[in-house]
Amino acid sequence: RSARLLEEAVAYGAGGFKVHEDWGATPAQIDTCLGVAQASGLPVVSVTPGMILLATITPTAAATVDFLTTFTSTYDNYLILGDGLSCSVADQLAARFAVGGVVDTSSAYYTNTNGGSGATTTTTSMYVVPSGQPSGYMSFSMTVFNVNAATAQYKSFQAYSMAKSDNTPTFAGNAPWGIYPVANAVSGIRFFFNSAANFGATGKIRVYGISNT
Repeated sequence: RSARLLEEAVAYGAGGFKVHEDWGATPAQIDTCLGVAQASGLPVVSVTPGMILLATITPTAAATVDFLTTFTSTYDNYLILGDGLSCSVADQLAARFAVGGVVDTSSAYYTNTNGGSGATTTTTSMYVVPSGQPSGYMSFSMTVFNVNAATAQYKSFQAYSMAKSDNTPTFAGNAPWGIYPVANAVSGIRFFFNSAANFGATGKIRVYGISNT
């Protein structure tokens, strides 16, 4: 909005201003609002959205998609969305957490691959998407909880996924989940295929931070 309109609002008794991202909080609008507020001695508040897009990667023909330092102390929980992904050969999409930017390849993951109860088997990665084919595609949503928790057992993940499993209209879905009992804060995540297949240059993976407040 123009400074003149804000100044008219002050003249009519406005008690302050609110900057809301849904209305287009551009740098110019923020600057104008702050200028009028400073001149009139009025407060400015901003609306913080509950979920922030932190990073987006479009896969290339590579073996990994890395968000190794995307997680921070600003957010304890994250939503990760993958859509329209593909692989160079039939394979399962997996993931590993990173601590201090370094991927943890140890047998530190307690996982359940079929959505049932119980996660007592340690593995070297998290199962994310059932086997996909080069001609198909795969999508998933994955929630990661409590990445900054000092108590190791509180870090956990839950995924919902589907994949086109072959050239005919055959699909596979799953809901894997698990625990990551490591005391250090998790700094990010790596996605890869179990047999080291490359990603196809399709789709996107997006990471959202969920507000702590």
